[in-house]
Amino acid sequence: MKQFNVLMLILVMLFMTGFFVSPSAPVSSTQTATLTVLVCPQFVGGYEGYKNAFSTAFLVKVSNLNPSTVYKFAAGMIAAVDAADPTTHCYGSGYFYMPEYDNGGTYKWAPGFQSVLSTDILPFSTEITTNATGEATFWVAIKPSDYWGFTENPLYLCITHNGGDGTNVTDLTKRLISDVSVGPAANTVWETAYDYAMIEGHTYASAGKYVFIYDRENPTAADRPLHGYMIENNALDENSGTDNNHQLSAPSPAFYSSNVNNQAGRYGLLYPIINTNGIRCIKIFNADGSTYSVVSDADGIWPSGLNTTTMVKGALYTISEADAPLPVELQTFTANFVQSQKKVILNWQTATEVNSYAFEVQRKSLDWINIGTVLAHGNSNSPKEYSFTDSQVPTGVIYYRLKMIDSDGSCKFGPTVAIKSLRPVNPQVNQNYPNPFNPKTTISYSLPKNSFVTLKVYNILGKEVAVLINGEQSAGNYSVDFDGNSLTSGTYVYRLSAGGKIATKKMILIK
Repeated sequence: MKQFNVLMLILVMLFMTGFFVSPSAPVSSTQTATLTVLVCPQFVGGYEGYKNAFSTAFLVKVSNLNPSTVYKFAAGMIAAVDAADPTTHCYGSGYFYMPEYDNGGTYKWAPGFQSVLSTDILPFSTEITTNATGEATFWVAIKPSDYWGFTENPLYLCITHNGGDGTNVTDLTKRLISDVSVGPAANTVWETAYDYAMIEGHTYASAGKYVFIYDRENPTAADRPLHGYMIENNALDENSGTDNNHQLSAPSPAFYSSNVNNQAGRYGLLYPIINTNGIRCIKIFNADGSTYSVVSDADGIWPSGLNTTTMVKGALYTISEADAPLPVELQTFTANFVQSQKKVILNWQTATEVNSYAFEVQRKSLDWINIGTVLAHGNSNSPKEYSFTDSQVPTGVIYYRLKMIDSDGSCKFGPTVAIKSLRPVNPQVNQNYPNPFNPKTTISYSLPKNSFVTLKVYNILGKEVAVLINGEQSAGNYSVDFDGNSLTSGTYVYRLSAGGKIATKKMILIK
């Protein structure tokens, strides 16, 4: 009996410490979920009889959740007085929707909801699956409602979830409130509210990206934007639903409906005219939160002549494509090796182009060299296709990439693709690049086996003017630079001799 009592005591202690878990009990996180607002504007579009109710975008991350679990999330704004009361929900201040892309690239919205002020239950929400570390990162768009909370300043972003148990969002203890506040705009009740101007933005960027304006020329990650919203999708009617019964609706100012809604590459923003710095930076984010493009201006007066330091309350202004140019958006870049013809065909497609000048094609076997240039279309908001053929392909594993050059001389590199070509039967010498040249160029060649190699340069009369290589070399790919600084302009011949075989090519020096 004594041994039995000891055993029972041990079992009770193990149960109390959580050693045994019922297999039917849902798994729950032992940590308290936390909310981090990754992109948090300084103010949110305010309520003014709905006619000027603008949506505002936030990028948030919720951490310390169960990993790889489907959660239901709801969102809203909450006034400071309600944030201090843990028994108050945050569903009434603003209608939320969480835009995202599905696998087919179609823009989607989370369902809207009717008024839930009397029930504290949110029947409509968005399902998001956490990652392997128990985090969920997503965009939230908030449109002001007529709830009195939007007459308060400050306001806080509030995210609520269901614990990942498949139920509706009802538990107020799971609400998460941001540690930074925003101010309401267009509020006619409180003196602390902002007066604002409306902005119709144009961009070549595709829908599904998010635009934010800053009053700093070079904002850091810690600098908060003034306001931000997403770029339009021309397949979505954002004005569906009615305001009278609190159904989900999108920005409702008349100018938004006529100038922005259903037009690709358009967006609508608010600007607080109390800010005298103007708009000094326009930043565009991808759907995953990474930066897509940043354009800055030193004094808030943009190339189109738009002066953002002297905006007038209630006036409409346009940020044009010239004000916020974007780099080339490369969609695809592929390489196909045609063995029978000993050539590589490169193909690429752009989604958009702004002030693009050319694509410089580069190849690497030992070092990166330029092998050709393809002119770009300049400005385009529709897909464009390009092709380039490399007929001087060295053996082994080689790499290709594009150097994308804009009209102003700025440039960036695209992704790299790799190709493996077979070793040639005979020595091969490739066309020098650049050609014509002044005064330097690069000559590359391939050896199928170990050989004694000579590479010499001759003038058009057959006189030897330079010896570039003279010695034993192993099989492989090689390149050598030639400097014609001491030579006169004209046509020259370079000859590769290896393994009893000879290969020659012509090149032109122009000074």
